[in-house]
Amino acid sequence: VTRPFVEALEARGIAHLPALEASVVDVTGAGDAFSAAVCWTLYQGGDLALACRRGLHLSAMTVASADTVSPSLAPDSLDAIDTLFSTPGEQPFNALYQD
Repeated sequence: VTRPFVEALEARGIAHLPALEASVVDVTGAGDAFSAAVCWTLYQGGDLALACRRGLHLSAMTVASADTVSPSLAPDSLDAIDTLFSTPGEQPFNALYQD
């Protein structure tokens, strides 16, 4: 992800979703990971903001890996993102990457 944030258009306006901090090893596959998470979430009926939050998370996992597809990715990776931040209205990635 080359921008420090993603903006997603929602019914209530534009959601500003900051990019995650990541130790960059290789950027290969980051865009594919982002796109896959967005497409899968939208296909499953999720909203665009959730889709982009998931995409940002998977992109960060991907750039931190020497592999094109992060070995940390698993079928339940997207569900785990939702479980970590189930409080309504909370910006998940702000809380996730604070010290």
